[in-house]
Amino acid sequence: MRDLQNDMRDHFEGTPLDMTSDMTAGPWGMPIRPLPMHFKDSDSIAYFRERPIACQQSGFTMTCQMRSWLPDDVGGITWFNCDDANMVAYVPLYCCITQVPDAFRPENNPRNEFSDQSAFWMNNWVSNMVYPRYSMMIGDLRQAQKELEDYYFADQDSVLVAIKGMMPTERQSYLNKKSIAYTDMMMQRWDNLAKYLIVKYNDQIVRRTDKNGEFLRWGHYTPGYDQQFIDAIGKSTGDRYKLKEVIDRRER
Repeated sequence: MRDLQNDMRDHFEGTPLDMTSDMTAGPWGMPIRPLPMHFKDSDSIAYFRERPIACQQSGFTMTCQMRSWLPDDVGGITWFNCDDANMVAYVPLYCCITQVPDAFRPENNPRNEFSDQSAFWMNNWVSNMVYPRYSMMIGDLRQAQKELEDYYFADQDSVLVAIKGMMPTERQSYLNKKSIAYTDMMMQRWDNLAKYLIVKYNDQIVRRTDKNGEFLRWGHYTPGYDQQFIDAIGKSTGDRYKLKEVIDRRER
């Protein structure tokens, strides 16, 4: 199941189609491309963009788990979240639930108005911070993503123990509450992540943290661009950004 979820997050990394491996990925190795997928340069030469498995236009993503050896109400799980599969944590929702967690309810996910009660908007808040500075920031998202999913998967054993001996109505009530609790946990973690990212990466610097995750008072550094982008700068701009002493030495 987790292999499948990670497959849903793929941008052809490590293959000839790797979308992070040339200057079109920008200064920080962004694996997605803006629309349109086909375009022309000023000489009318046509180009195209790859369409990865995970993409920013996703409204929601899910993987479905069906365990026939368990009671139907707990055997089926939809691992679900709103937005790009690469940028979210999959939340387990049991197939028997009769109450949709608030963060996933349609009325709490308005398309044209931000809401911190919306899973769609909380995920988009984080992902749209990470996209432009991907190689710099994705590690923090991965940590939060793994933290949640590790917990969700590990907790499934305790769920199976808890439902033993329950009547169907009791199981349904219990699994309703579990699905809601998992969703609330994700929303709180993503709220914390968004606030952490804006402080850590404010104004194009990276604030250092100590071993306890606290920000150091004066600790920061400027990471600069990915090397592939730096190499492309000279080819496209000539001497515009070269240090003067380098130019003088070449001319001598």
